[in-house]
Amino acid sequence: MGEWISEIPNTLVEKDGQIRLAGSECPSCKRVFFPARKICPDCLDEKNPMQTRTLNRVGKISSYSIAQVAPPGYAVPHVQAYVDLEEGVRIFSLLVEYGDEKRIRNGLPVEMVTVKVGSDEQGRDRLAYRFRPISEEKEL
Repeated sequence: MGEWISEIPNTLVEKDGQIRLAGSECPSCKRVFFPARKICPDCLDEKNPMQTRTLNRVGKISSYSIAQVAPPGYAVPHVQAYVDLEEGVRIFSLLVEYGDEKRIRNGLPVEMVTVKVGSDEQGRDRLAYRFRPISEEKEL
């Protein structure tokens, strides 16, 4: 992959040739967060720093909404969803490549993908994370 930056700073990282979501895990209570945090909001232990970790790329839709009105630059209709990852993290994201919106449902397996949303002044791709449905035979 060429040079890139994340649309939202510190949310994406490249690992083993794949772009992944970047989160953090509390070494005390083991709770995982996205985006990454410096201090666990549950433990509030400033002496025991959070550990950076990559998150699973697959999850299931917890809830969703189909928007019929959108700000400039966003097509309508488009699907916004809360996605639950297996680490216990819930992420709000747009869905892409979903085909017929009637197919979207709670519990639908999805995977994280990146989309180019522009370039910065140095010519690096500006990437954002989105989720897309996984084919039924790959269900979790």
